[in-house]
Amino acid sequence: MNPIHRFGVLCFGIMIVTAPYVQSDSQRSDTDITQASSEAPYINSFDMEEFLQTHLPEYLITERYTQWYTEVLYALQYKGTGPELWVRLGLFPSVIDAEGAAEAYMDGSTQWFKEGPPAGVEIGDRSWFYPPVSEKRVKDVLFVRRNGFFVVHDISSGIDVVDLAKRIDNDLIAGAGYLIRGESVSCPVIQSVDVSKSAIREGETSILTVHAQDPNGAPLELHSHPSWRTQGNELTVTHSLVFYPDNPDWGVHPIKIWAINEQRNMFSKIFEVDINF
Repeated sequence: MNPIHRFGVLCFGIMIVTAPYVQSDSQRSDTDITQASSEAPYINSFDMEEFLQTHLPEYLITERYTQWYTEVLYALQYKGTGPELWVRLGLFPSVIDAEGAAEAYMDGSTQWFKEGPPAGVEIGDRSWFYPPVSEKRVKDVLFVRRNGFFVVHDISSGIDVVDLAKRIDNDLIAGAGYLIRGESVSCPVIQSVDVSKSAIREGETSILTVHAQDPNGAPLELHSHPSWRTQGNELTVTHSLVFYPDNPDWGVHPIKIWAINEQRNMFSKIFEVDINF
């Protein structure tokens, strides 16, 4: 099971994205995508509590957790116990990172998302929807707007997810109280990682001390892949064949680390450390 969507109701497996980029990699930059809108600034904060007050005042956050380097998932329920709706989002250091999160999300899902305006409604710089059959009610809308990736997924609420996604997108362009926007991206930065042991054997551990900073001085939460125990700014890496059953021999294993400003839902870039075991 893909760890990205281990809690998903309809989100497991592999999905093939059929729509190619119009531009080649050499033609694309970190601040531009094929269909980017010049009227949309960068998104530096998305406060879910304030979003609910604006658009879904009778819904409460019942769960929040980070899904790999793609998004933060918010499970929302009507009055805390009723019908459920999920909103996933991630704000990234660049447009390319946001697009990468969208594609990674779809790669980890059995849902066959179709690219294009859901129900004929233009949303985001790029958008996808499910199910890809025009006569069926849309249950999932994915879209990228500048450096932000968003998913609106109806579990049992009956909410019009196309309308809600469009309202979010309108706010990203025009502004809203739950957003902070700007002419540049303001994201957490991992400056360096100290490694206590660069080579470990079965059963041994290495402590990774992460030096990260948020531009606003806010506390950060650390994540890694593979997922290791985190305490403060330290990750404890233990060599175990359980994590690498297909590669038991001595070799280089990359550890991917990133930081998130929990209040703003803003991701840092991935910082990679190699451990030999």
